[in-house]
Parts: sequence; C-alpha cells; structure tokens
Amino acid sequence: MDDDALLAAFEAATLPAADWHHRQHLKVAYLYLRRHSFEGALERMRSGIRALNEAHEVVDAPTRGYHETMTQAWLHLVHLTLNEFGPGATADA
Repeated sequence: MDDDALLAAFEAATLPAADWHHRQHLKVAYLYLRRHSFEGALERMRSGIRALNEAHEVVDAPTRGYHETMTQAWLHLVHLTLNEFGPGATADA
C-alpha cells in the first residue's frame, strides 16, 4: 500500500485491523508530520487512532486501545528524526 492509500484508509477508518501495526503507526505519523505542524499531526493521530479503534471495536485498556503518552512519544521521535535526517522519498524510505 503506498503512502496516499495508507493515509486515506487510516483517515476513513477502513484500514483492516490486520494491517494496523507499529510500522503503519509510524508511517502515518511521518506522513502527517510532512504535511502538518507537530500540533496538527498530533491532533490527526489522536482522532484517527481513536476512530480506527472504534471501527474495529477496540476498547481502551491498559494493554490496548488508544494511549496518549505513547502516541505523543512516538510522534516526537519521528519528528526529531525527520528534523535530523530530513524526509525520505516515501514513508518506507
């Protein structure tokens, strides 16, 4: 799935649960940070993860669901890496 297709499926909350792993989380974070400010990317990540979880009936619990601290931590790490090394041609790159 290319970057645009991943982002579209994420935003529409149609990405299959089987395709929503750590790598896809980071790719979406990267794509949002390429297009928006940190605050804008964070808000989109929050709402998108929550909508996708709701679509897949994933409830928030200590070991699954939406986690604000983890979302912010990973977004900060992707942001710092992007600032340090610059963007790649794609999220996979």
